[in-house]
Amino acid sequence: MNQSTLKAYSVLIRAIWLQSHDVIDLRVNVSGRPQKTNTVRMAVTALLNPNNRQLMGILVADNKLLGLGRWLRANWPEVPIEEGEAVPSGVVTYDEGAQYAYFSLWPNLTGVDPERAERRRAEVTLDENGVLRRIRLPVRVRREDGLAVAAGFLPTR
Repeated sequence: MNQSTLKAYSVLIRAIWLQSHDVIDLRVNVSGRPQKTNTVRMAVTALLNPNNRQLMGILVADNKLLGLGRWLRANWPEVPIEEGEAVPSGVVTYDEGAQYAYFSLWPNLTGVDPERAERRRAEVTLDENGVLRRIRLPVRVRREDGLAVAAGFLPTR
């Protein structure tokens, strides 16, 4: 990763396990209730801790519809990050060169690169102003699924 194109932003996010729907729901806390929402299905990557399969974060490729880079710069404060340090939870890093965002839910304190990455077709929900509201990742509980173990570490509803 080229550190000069990597920016970090402090974003109010939280992930919960919705047992009744079999999904991990990453919510972005923004004020107000949207009048209308637009849900897009797209591929995302969930990165898991190699030691215990805990969900460390979600990697989302940006595109014109999402506009994650523009949204982050306009709405969230930039925070400094040092190369080689673990990305703290609640921080979204955005690589302006590769155009992807990493939503950090749990810092990688082991320093080991995640061995396991689960790719999913997630539901990404935007409000009428193009503001990101949530990312929902389906979990296959009844099959061998890395996200089923990761969901066990999250608060439930």
